[in-house]
Amino acid sequence: MDVNHPIHGVCQGNGAGPAIWTVISTTLLNMLREANFGLQIHCSLDQKPIHIVSFGYVDDFDLIQSGQNATEAVSKLQQAIQLWERACLLPGPTGY
Repeated sequence: MDVNHPIHGVCQGNGAGPAIWTVISTTLLNMLREANFGLQIHCSLDQKPIHIVSFGYVDDFDLIQSGQNATEAVSKLQQAIQLWERACLLPGPTGY
C-alpha cells in the first residue's frame, strides 16, 4: 500500500459495503442535524417538528438547506459541505 495515496472506501462489490456506508452516512447526517443544518418544518396535522438534512438512496445524497434568502441558504449549505468534508478526513471517532 502506498501511504501517500491511501485507499478510500471499502471497494466496489464488497459485501460489507452497504452496512459500512449505513454506519458512516448515518453518523455524517446526524452530525449535520446536530449542527442545525438542513430544513426545519412542522407537520400540518400535529405541529410536531420535522428536521430534514438530506434525501438519499444507497450512496447518493442530496443535502437540503434553508435560509432567509438564497444567499443565506447557499452560505449555510457551503458550511454543511465543509463540515461533511472535515468529518470524512478524521481518522476515527474523535468528534467534529
